[in-house]
Amino acid sequence: MNCIIIDDDLLSRELLRKYISEIPELDLVGVCGSPMEGLDLTRNQKVDLIFLDVEMPEKSGIEFLQELKVKPLTIFVTSKPQYAFEAFEQDAVHYIVKPIDKLKLKKGVQKAIGMYAAEKPNVNESTHLFSKEDGGVVKIKIEDVLIIEASADYMIVHTLEKKHIVHITMKSLLDKLPRKDFSRIHRSYAVKLNKIQKIGRKSVFVNYKELPMSNTYKKTLIGLISEE
Repeated sequence: MNCIIIDDDLLSRELLRKYISEIPELDLVGVCGSPMEGLDLTRNQKVDLIFLDVEMPEKSGIEFLQELKVKPLTIFVTSKPQYAFEAFEQDAVHYIVKPIDKLKLKKGVQKAIGMYAAEKPNVNESTHLFSKEDGGVVKIKIEDVLIIEASADYMIVHTLEKKHIVHITMKSLLDKLPRKDFSRIHRSYAVKLNKIQKIGRKSVFVNYKELPMSNTYKKTLIGLISEE
């Protein structure tokens, strides 16, 4: 998810930048010190999630949102608890009162990721993948994919019947898949959600295979599973 920060406080911006860097699902594409900078950025950059302050000199974060024709998901991060009602009237995902608590921030982000996966259509979504095999090209139905495994500079796509080699990066491959159906569980693995048989402390079972799961992706996975 592409995200931006809009906050007139330098220390808050830097702390948010640090916490966001620890969340692999987020790609920080802009940091703004004012709503006007934010407006310029959203006109030229695809933004899925905003970390937004409320009280700022030029205009409030709420006024900023009201000017947007298309509103990204928004997490308010502010020192003013009294604006929570107005924030949720703007369909805010989460409202965090400063000082910024890392766990509360991550909780809000996981909620936003779940909403994004469930509601945001993927314009790059495909119905098939293609693998070069035996001098020809094999067509793989997305619905048949169970596991995606990263290996060197290619992906191993596991289906019920066999494994296929696809020369593509993990990120590019996941961009082709329905977000609501697949989730990354490790830097080297992604799985189909409805094929998960068991989630352990540090592993996931899919099609009777035990796969490693990192803590980085565990909360996101559990959040997506609980929404099914």
